[in-house]
Amino acid sequence: MSALNAEREKLKGQSKPMFYQGKLYPSVRHLLLANPDLVAGGDLNKTVIVLNGRARRAKNRDEIKNLSLDELSSEYGLAKIRFLDEFDGWVAQLTNKIGSDGLVDLFYFYQQ
Repeated sequence: MSALNAEREKLKGQSKPMFYQGKLYPSVRHLLLANPDLVAGGDLNKTVIVLNGRARRAKNRDEIKNLSLDELSSEYGLAKIRFLDEFDGWVAQLTNKIGSDGLVDLFYFYQQ
């Protein structure tokens, strides 16, 4: 593995992608790191726990599918992604398979 690949952040298969303001993020943590103004009181871990809980409850109420990266890969026949910089290309593949409107029902949509 090259040094460049070793420095990249690995995406875990159980990561739950989230939509925020029309952009899909690979996980809650990535969404919050890109939008620090959303972190209430500056406690990133607490905010991640709260958002994951909301997403889990929305999934249990059948409002969304809230699929993990592994579940999406197997259900839509996509290659598993390994690094964050591969995520945008992976999203483009998924969009081509099901359409951009279909993406909204697959992920938790964060609203303040």
